[in-house]
Amino acid sequence: MSAGTVTPTRSSRRPSWRTIEKITPYALLVPSVILIFILLGFPLGRLLVISFQEFTRKQLFNPDTVYTLDNYTGLIDAEFGWVLVRTLVVLGAMVVGTMLLGTAVAVLMQRLSRAMRTLVLVGLLFAWATPPLAATVVWKWMFNSRSGIATWLLQFVGVDWSGDNSVLFSAPKVLTVVTVVVIWQSIPFVALTLYAGLTQVSKELYEAAEMDGAGPWRCFTQVTVPMLKPIFLLLGTLSIIWDFRVFSQVWAFNRGGPNNESLLIGSYSYFASFSQFDYGRGSAVAVVMVLMMIAITAYYVRQMVRSGETA
Repeated sequence: MSAGTVTPTRSSRRPSWRTIEKITPYALLVPSVILIFILLGFPLGRLLVISFQEFTRKQLFNPDTVYTLDNYTGLIDAEFGWVLVRTLVVLGAMVVGTMLLGTAVAVLMQRLSRAMRTLVLVGLLFAWATPPLAATVVWKWMFNSRSGIATWLLQFVGVDWSGDNSVLFSAPKVLTVVTVVVIWQSIPFVALTLYAGLTQVSKELYEAAEMDGAGPWRCFTQVTVPMLKPIFLLLGTLSIIWDFRVFSQVWAFNRGGPNNESLLIGSYSYFASFSQFDYGRGSAVAVVMVLMMIAITAYYVRQMVRSGETA
């Protein structure tokens, strides 16, 4: 060994603390990524494969794999088109109704006394904790054409939803009630989250706005909304994702009836797979749902990154 050569010591080969700090977050994410891949990766992969197969009840007992694009090209028809349009219309009503009413409840809670606010909180938690299936059954009883209290109240104000005019015999009425059920169960999360955000907005901002002559509405639009914009964005995106895949409320209320005219895209995928036994078509619909939700999530992440850069 020459005199000018320096032999590296054991301590020089050890990673520095800076390197450890850079690697640690990724190392902590590895178990979660592996778990997500196991729980979601295989089912999604299997779903994608089936969506390209001619997979009916016959293939369950006599496997005869035939790969085809018919499941996707077959979605370009009037039936799926109406399902998609119906889903987007109902989705818009659900999200707008949830955000407006949830915001109103949050603002109201800020102005209530402590006792009344606690009472409202308990009521919201009860509504939020009710399982969707159980809530849908209760609402279906309420709209029973003979003994439902909701039907009786509507008759009291001059709206007849009994007999042949019952909710179960009209797709628009079914979707209206389903929308109400979803909004009723979604309001607590939005209201509680926004109320938590409102408690963090400085009162000095409102006082300054009032000194400039701003009324309640201007205080809300020029102070509350800008300060809570990231929360509104998050809640709106989550509402879209959750409401887009609504299934229990639609299926439990009337199984997509009458004449499958109240099927939304989530229940339509189930209907095609387990009622028509066309698993390939049902899987193709599910893949389209996943792609649409990925697009929505990507848009949300992009907006959040922009908000972080401008903050």
